[in-house]
Amino acid sequence: MREIISPLSGIRSPFGPVTSILASYAVLGFKPQLVLDFNDEKYFTGSRKTTFDSAITHTRASTATYVDSNGVLQTASSGVPRVGHHVWNGSAWVNEGLLHESEARTNLVLDSDDMTAGSFFFFSAGTTDNGDSFFEYEVTANGQNYIINAATIGAGVTVTSTVDVKKSASVVEGRYFQLSFRSANFSSTPYANFDLDTGTFVGGGGTYTASVSRIGSDVYRVSITATAELSSSLGGFAFSLVDGASALRLDGTTTRLGATTFIRRAQLEVGPTPSSYIPTSGATVTRAADVLTIPAANLPWPAPVVIGPELVTNGDGSSTTGWSSPRTNSTLSSVDGKLRATANTAAAFGIVQGITTEVGKVYSIDMSVVGNTTTVSTPALRLDDAFALNTPYLNTVINFSDFIFVARDTTTYLGVIAVAGAVGEYVEIDNISVREINPLAVSIQMDGRVTYADTDSSTEVRLLRWVDDNDNYIINSVNASGANTGALVFTQEASNVVDNVVSSSQLTPSVFVPFNIASRHGSTFINGALDGTALTENTTPVALPDLSATDLQLGHLYNGTIRTFRVWANDITDAGL
Repeated sequence: MREIISPLSGIRSPFGPVTSILASYAVLGFKPQLVLDFNDEKYFTGSRKTTFDSAITHTRASTATYVDSNGVLQTASSGVPRVGHHVWNGSAWVNEGLLHESEARTNLVLDSDDMTAGSFFFFSAGTTDNGDSFFEYEVTANGQNYIINAATIGAGVTVTSTVDVKKSASVVEGRYFQLSFRSANFSSTPYANFDLDTGTFVGGGGTYTASVSRIGSDVYRVSITATAELSSSLGGFAFSLVDGASALRLDGTTTRLGATTFIRRAQLEVGPTPSSYIPTSGATVTRAADVLTIPAANLPWPAPVVIGPELVTNGDGSSTTGWSSPRTNSTLSSVDGKLRATANTAAAFGIVQGITTEVGKVYSIDMSVVGNTTTVSTPALRLDDAFALNTPYLNTVINFSDFIFVARDTTTYLGVIAVAGAVGEYVEIDNISVREINPLAVSIQMDGRVTYADTDSSTEVRLLRWVDDNDNYIINSVNASGANTGALVFTQEASNVVDNVVSSSQLTPSVFVPFNIASRHGSTFINGALDGTALTENTTPVALPDLSATDLQLGHLYNGTIRTFRVWANDITDAGL
């Protein structure tokens, strides 16, 4: 049995002293109600310690690979999250939490783990299975040497070739290793060279991007990405040993016969970045997308806290005093303790009252439409500084509970409008209340390592997507378009009004780029932070989108690792960011 955590006592549970554990995730004394710590495998919902499966839903319709604490490749079963993925930091394997890839990928290499197979074509080179997961690549003749793996690549398709490589300790060393694409797909041959002594990318040719990641004390995972201009079933990629940083291939001027290196785990995939390794044996294999969904029931949401007096006169319907008819199209009356507006014409009619408000303050409305004989339109709540029919506030639900708004003037007009089909139709309202509340707010934090490319897209990376509909959402993303590539974009939209803040600091497009972001979303503000540095607060919002019954998609468009995700049902302030 799990016990509710009290902020005033050190309650213990079968999981341990949960209060002190949760306090370790607090910011400026604000304890998050939701914690997903994939790194330490600790999870809290509603300030209660729980499990991964109870806190969040994960799906993936295939197996997938990840790296354990010893640097050994492991396979997670279909649907099983890859918690405990490790990344080499230069001296040790470090736990980076959950490996999450929202994009399905297919390895087009037919025999990724057998580089002696017939699906590879050898030119002045050969391979030998060393029995230690690596294949020894040896130059068998002076001059050009390469191994080709063919694949059908369509024109305009961006592909990434990846392989693990380790320098040989033989007398004749293969220091410089090259990845290239075949000219059957490219008007020029893109190639990238890597120095296996320094573990660095050292140059290339054509139009391409390249990456190199150290995945052990002497092992590197190297990749090249390019977009094919031509379509051919004879396309593909090649491995080579080269003389130096700028050489396309061994030019034969230096005797390199017998030069060797070690390679394994070849991958060719459609996409602008390398993804986790997908083993194949005789056929292509697809790794399905990871999907992470936090149910609405597990997400904290702020409840209105009343801080002001009642502002409505005769909200109990006992009298029409304080109420009036817009455009004088109504006759007002109190009937059995309810306020009634009766149509004088077959047109728009209703009932309205002006209330004193303070610009920028947040208010909550309660109202019930208890009677309605209109035949043309449903009664609609309208709110404005002049009660115009094209008011910016509109709600067409019959009963309005905790309808939140930010005042725009010192007098705000509250009322109900409908359209009558005939004289004598009426609308009745009751239980009307307007009171000032504390501004509603939620705060969010997320950290991890993201892999992305500059694809000139504003939606290349979407860290989280909390969306009720197209007009009400919170989305935090990384921009990958134009001069602002790498900027963090924190966005909220409420009732078709979009507000955001954008960082000037940028995340460089690469593999496993570390980041730590936080954001504050409120009725009257929005702000964000990158790596602990708060941006300039945007104070133009006039509402917080109501996402209280909405699931959140974590890592919606995201390839990388997630260490921690936290949500507060309150404002942790800029200092907390």
